[in-house]
Amino acid sequence: MMERIERTLRQAKSKLERGMLREHFRIVEAELRAAPGPSGALAAERLKNLDRLRAYREAGRFPSNRTKAGWTPFLRDGAGASCAVALLAEASGGRAAVDAMRAADNHAWIADLKGGSLLDWIERSGLTQREAARIQAPYGPDLVMLPPAIYFETAWLALQAVAWLGAAAIHVLTVRSFSAARRFRVAAGLAIAGREPAGRREVVSTSTGTGR
Repeated sequence: MMERIERTLRQAKSKLERGMLREHFRIVEAELRAAPGPSGALAAERLKNLDRLRAYREAGRFPSNRTKAGWTPFLRDGAGASCAVALLAEASGGRAAVDAMRAADNHAWIADLKGGSLLDWIERSGLTQREAARIQAPYGPDLVMLPPAIYFETAWLALQAVAWLGAAAIHVLTVRSFSAARRFRVAAGLAIAGREPAGRREVVSTSTGTGR
């Protein structure tokens, strides 16, 4: 009985989260296409990456969080599913950068990067660090992860199901009130709104030598 409940909750959580992620990527893609960008070769690379982001959203193969208790970013999960930023890098010559970053910290926030090969790739991608950070999304904890203390299984599962329904309600209520990045963070129950890149300056040189 409990196994059936757990399986049902996992399926419901996966469907809900996949819908939230697709909406997040759709809105961020639209915002980035409308935003001013670089010129020359970087402009072409930017458009390629936005096309890749659209294909990633439509494919719907996103990482799953089966190991962390909170909403956490994953560059790549245990099943090999890559996050959006990692996928863009892998598709444009940056697989080694993703592998190196995953080995160092698979749960790194793009906004917090201060150096390294993944940030080097971002500077060649036609995107800024801030834009890559807006694309990145965290992934919700497994609905049936064991709590640290003895518990009544049914009550625990019911509580987590209610929490997920609450997250969905917040997402619906805020869908027209917040920017894409803040809306996703509110829906996910995060308290990280307003994060700024802590690393390099957000200036991407163009082929003509001008900045963004």
